Amino acid sequence: MCRVDEIMKLETLDSHLTSGGIHLLSSKDVDTDSFDFPGLSATEDGRIIYVCGHEVFIESADKKNWLKLYQDPGRKVLVSICYDAGNLYFVETLITPGGVDHAVLCIKNILDMDKRDKLEVSEIFPFTHHEEQDGNYDPPNISVTGNMVALTCNDKLVFFDLVTKAQYTQICCSGVGLRCAVALPMNNFCTTHGYSVVKFDCNGRVRRRLKLDSMRALRICRWKGDNLVLLFLDLKDQHIRLALLDSDGAF
Repeated sequence: MCRVDEIMKLETLDSHLTSGGIHLLSSKDVDTDSFDFPGLSATEDGRIIYVCGHEVFIESADKKNWLKLYQDPGRKVLVSICYDAGNLYFVETLITPGGVDHAVLCIKNILDMDKRDKLEVSEIFPFTHHEEQDGNYDPPNISVTGNMVALTCNDKLVFFDLVTKAQYTQICCSGVGLRCAVALPMNNFCTTHGYSVVKFDCNGRVRRRLKLDSMRALRICRWKGDNLVLLFLDLKDQHIRLALLDSDGAF
């Protein structure tokens, strides 16, 4: 099981993360397992949610402990999550060679402590996601804003209406190399690409590329409005860490 350590003591802002207008606020060490890197999200009050394999964890209100929010009861795994307006959306699949069947599911009102033991999971819609041509499996990433669901699938950003379940547009970003896409205000999106964080618009045009020193960007999600949480590999000590980033001035 993936384990995320307690919040580290806040350090002075002399990290390589200060380059490009991004400032280190805090970080957590992250251990990964055979399910690849954890999926990330955050609530409006700044609590981190992460998924790894069959389990979803959320920070306690005081941010001192991790609480198990959900555990998949079957053989399927959860590969991506996104919190929006009290609800948690996630992508579930049964990972088998050549497997293509995926689904977007929802757990409503996850912050309602009185109903924590009675959380109900409902399927929003199924979809198909193929392995890449070389046989590698790059899991879809979900981002939800209002009635819009955005899924990144093999270098494409596909949009669905949360109410009608209909697909209404698609962006192909072969020039960016999508692994995840986080919805931002004004129809903009953000993704990780190698040693950079990239902002692009709804037409796939790159608006800004921030190069990160001594680190490789892995996953990203929104935190408290326009701020970002970045999961990265520190190339100096080869540790995978979760950093809370302030993107003011950068995006």
